[in-house]
Amino acid sequence: MFLNFLFGVNSINASYAKEILTYDLIGRNFYSLKTTYYTINVVHYKYVRDPGSPIIFKPRSVLFVHGFGDNSTLFEPLAKELILKGKAQNVYIMDLPGHGASTMAPGTSEYPANYSQLSVTNYADALRALLGRMTSTEGKKIQTIVGHSTGGLVIQTIQDLFHRNGGNLLSSFGIENTILLGSDIPSPLPWYGGDAPMSDPNSAKSFVWNFRILKILGSLPDPPYAEFGWFVKTPDDFYINTKYAVNGVPVTGAPTTEQLKTMSDLEPYVAAANIVGFRLYRPNYGRRP
Repeated sequence: MFLNFLFGVNSINASYAKEILTYDLIGRNFYSLKTTYYTINVVHYKYVRDPGSPIIFKPRSVLFVHGFGDNSTLFEPLAKELILKGKAQNVYIMDLPGHGASTMAPGTSEYPANYSQLSVTNYADALRALLGRMTSTEGKKIQTIVGHSTGGLVIQTIQDLFHRNGGNLLSSFGIENTILLGSDIPSPLPWYGGDAPMSDPNSAKSFVWNFRILKILGSLPDPPYAEFGWFVKTPDDFYINTKYAVNGVPVTGAPTTEQLKTMSDLEPYVAAANIVGFRLYRPNYGRRP
């Protein structure tokens, strides 16, 4: 029922306003309670009633969580349409830690020491903290959460943790509907890219391994040292072909190379390894003289 609500085509006389919300959060591991500090950027599109348009007595709110190598800009066109079509009155789009304008800082947990070491579990900790702040502290009502790709896995991770302990997203945050786009596909349905071996050029594992890059995260002249971290960089053509193309042909409105500079983000290698099922290791993290 809500799928029809969210993606229907009925229109109303409405406009939207955009604002940026910033949340300073303490992310806690679900079991150990060790901490990491997050500053989470949330793009908020809200309904603005035009003269003569209907009064919305029960506004609907949606929170989007983006996927691998993305940030909140991916969902901004959809957010505008949901408002203009009257399908939602508040649309929130978060930047996962290390993406867009969201950042992290070390806490009591050994990892992550920097944003190159962020994992899917860290994403889940940050999202739990964000939902707690928005719904419990601020009293916002979020009826639906939508996760694309990695964002879907993050939502599933949270729901699984709650389920093991007798809870769920509804009882914890009041979320009634969950929509997963291109997320985890349960067995026995095949996900070719994820199941293919490293030797296959279409393998997700091969993609993560072959497009790793080493980036300098910071340096000091005296005593001289540099801090490095591994990331996965999505090539521009791959980004377009997997998100904005049909049969290899880019669709109308596909982003330009210049636009991709703000739309496509580096993915921390640890999170990427989690996603494709690599055995986790932390290659050459730390300082170098």
